[in-house]
Amino acid sequence: MKKFDLIYGAFIGAVFICSVGGCEKPKAKTAPPPSEPQQIMSQSSGEGIVGVDAEWDERQLTLHLDNIPAGTSLSCSIDDVAIESCADLAKVPRPTVGNHILWVQAKAGGRTVAVGEMRFVVGGGSGTRTTMTSTDASVAPLTLEIDDAKFASGMAVKVSEGLTAKFRFHATPICTPKVECSFDSRSSNVWRLCDQATQQQILPAMMARGLQFLSVRAQCGDQVGPILQLHWFGVGDDYTLLGLQSTVFTTRKAGVESKDYVFGLVKANDCPLGLLKFECAERGADFQACPSLKKNPPEGFRIRANCNGQVGPVFLKAN
Repeated sequence: MKKFDLIYGAFIGAVFICSVGGCEKPKAKTAPPPSEPQQIMSQSSGEGIVGVDAEWDERQLTLHLDNIPAGTSLSCSIDDVAIESCADLAKVPRPTVGNHILWVQAKAGGRTVAVGEMRFVVGGGSGTRTTMTSTDASVAPLTLEIDDAKFASGMAVKVSEGLTAKFRFHATPICTPKVECSFDSRSSNVWRLCDQATQQQILPAMMARGLQFLSVRAQCGDQVGPILQLHWFGVGDDYTLLGLQSTVFTTRKAGVESKDYVFGLVKANDCPLGLLKFECAERGADFQACPSLKKNPPEGFRIRANCNGQVGPVFLKAN
């Protein structure tokens, strides 16, 4: 299942070009050549991850959100129930006493480009994520945590290799617990026993390209622990940082066929939304700034991503 579809729209004769950077009308003037690009270096990045925190008193909960991609709209939920106010410093009614998950999505053009979550426990009074966290074993004895130093939420995982997610209990559980997993859905009601109490294998045949989720929880009798959630981006074997992919839309008018190519990042969180640009070149020409849509690109058409001066590999349009 492909999570991300690139789209463009035409309204009343005006073509709007859309990418993860938003929508805009094509400009008649040719943009000046970009400055000399820098070499891409391998790096670890929190791009594509919304920073989520909160504090609360006896009546209300205050959201603290940061690293929000420019040009996106936010949606929030607590325990999979949407909340009306979703913005930094927004105030919502305090949840009931117990374990909770605050989930935030940043969207642009109908596509999710960044996510964030916070797992927390509300006690009888006021608190913050740091003073009352779900990893406090005295509050949540069935709390699970990631047990793999190489895994980072939002990372790229090759579809052909699959993934073995490893987890552990924060403290000795209160019983011999049942550990359940739910794959590819953040809010699924379908839970199955994990492969083992400490890991879940996602086979290549189960993996898809794009944003993927794995939720894990432990249960002792009628007591259910907080949900541990992992997410990553499934990519192909040829994935490189700032690599591009294309989606083709074919139209026919008066018997003449036209193909519109829309280009976008293979891994949506490789570049913060407001910093992503595109550069194109036709055969024998230098790269210049361009939109993410190209109508009937000629033989030898090339395009690459530019993220604040860092350029990605050249993508050659497949004819």
